[in-house]
Amino acid sequence: MKLASNVIVVGGEEEYFIDQDVEYFRRFKGYTLKEFDGSSVEDTAFVSASQTPSIDFETLTLSKDVLVLKDAQELRSDKALKAYFERYSEWKDTSRFHLVVYHGKVPSFWAKTQAQVRVHDKLKSWESQNEVLDWLQGEVKSRGIHLSPELVKSIYLVVGPDLYRLSSELKKLSLYLDGKPGSQEDIRSVITPGTSIALWDVTESVMRRDLRGALNRLSRVYRYAGEDPSLPILSSLMKSTERALVARSMVEKGSTPDEVATVLEMHPYRYKMSLGQHVDRNTVSDLTRAMGVLAQLEVSLKRTPHRRTALELAIHQLLTGNHASSES
Repeated sequence: MKLASNVIVVGGEEEYFIDQDVEYFRRFKGYTLKEFDGSSVEDTAFVSASQTPSIDFETLTLSKDVLVLKDAQELRSDKALKAYFERYSEWKDTSRFHLVVYHGKVPSFWAKTQAQVRVHDKLKSWESQNEVLDWLQGEVKSRGIHLSPELVKSIYLVVGPDLYRLSSELKKLSLYLDGKPGSQEDIRSVITPGTSIALWDVTESVMRRDLRGALNRLSRVYRYAGEDPSLPILSSLMKSTERALVARSMVEKGSTPDEVATVLEMHPYRYKMSLGQHVDRNTVSDLTRAMGVLAQLEVSLKRTPHRRTALELAIHQLLTGNHASSES
């Protein structure tokens, strides 16, 4: 990215490119990263951080800062932000950079400033105008992957238009080929079609308290799902946890497995071989806490565009007891 200003504003509908811009600034070497979330802070906090550079206490000098304001569209008010950057004069100061991120439309006042505005419109995947395929051709070239245009098109036809999944598949292919020219057989061996994967795999791993397995399966679901699977995964987790809580409460009150299975309308054998094993691993307190975590996750998924991150944090919290916010 060529920087023409130390204030960069990004927005639009193509989430992949927005996330790439954020990652670019997170990797700035020699700078202190400070992140702000528009859904939980006032715009004055971001302005104050810009006005007050950090101090490096080892050298007793001013440190270099990268200030990132995520989800700026969620700010309750942007009056302070607008007033500050309309007066701002230090556009070329490389001791600090500002990244303001909108998911959707960028407010018009930024056009009156010297900020560098990047709007990422959703790429078209029409038969007559396939911008996703054009992007994929360029991405293959920039990553040094040696494929004919026909093979690149075959990857698109197998994977679909989702940029995240295409990027992930290219990463696998690049490692597999290791600089060698690719063939159709390589595509068949490495590239995974966008098929549906059962959401139950994620829930089953969570109920088994298998953190690595749950995250691996979550990654697979997101990789292959045609639509955002976040809410269906949450629904599956909540339903299973609620049933486990009912079962555990009955067990602690002296109910037999057969009695629990009857209340849950499950065959006794199926209960003993699946849910019953999960019930034995948890207490009522564990499952009540889990329902609270999932309730918080439900709110987060309705507010944040970064649903996968929220789910991953919630699964960590469920299985490790780490109470990090699922909105961070």
